[in-house]
Amino acid sequence: MSHKTSWGRVLAEAVDVNELEALVADFLAQQLSREIPQRGSVVLNIDGKTLRGTIPKGHTQGVHLRAAYLPAARIVLAQSAVERGLKENEIVVAPRLIEQLDLRGLVVTGDAMQAQRQLSVAVVAGGGDYVWIVKGNQPSLLKDLEILFGAEAIEKGGSAAPNDFVSHSQTDKGHGRKEKRTITTSAQLVD
Repeated sequence: MSHKTSWGRVLAEAVDVNELEALVADFLAQQLSREIPQRGSVVLNIDGKTLRGTIPKGHTQGVHLRAAYLPAARIVLAQSAVERGLKENEIVVAPRLIEQLDLRGLVVTGDAMQAQRQLSVAVVAGGGDYVWIVKGNQPSLLKDLEILFGAEAIEKGGSAAPNDFVSHSQTDKGHGRKEKRTITTSAQLVD
């Protein structure tokens, strides 16, 4: 039974998807080191994608999955469907997704949609750390961070802790452009 149609029929009709996902997740977890990694040494990325070819005729949305991915190991540890019929979105599904995982020692990363209090709290509660990108989708948070991490604040040592800011810059060239990225961290945000 090596034909793709046969596999598709077996997987679609004879296999409990939730049970298969649980078994695969257990298998992948066993493949990874059982030791708790050194804090901040392993990155776990959370992202969502719509599956190609799943938008029914006459509709605008298809099957959308939220995945927790270990880039260094190239393994998806867990994924969860965003139930459009229940009016869910990625923001609602993300905390449920990471609650399935052992986050101790991991740094969870994600795009601007992940910069949510509930998700941040869930990551910390799970023993992990997080790095979110903040953009204009949260104007108040962006403004607060620009004030806290603005060039003047960093040069002056920050508003509350003079020696707290640590910055690192990296310049990359690719795809016909040169990009400089800078990250500045502060323990002032730990609360």
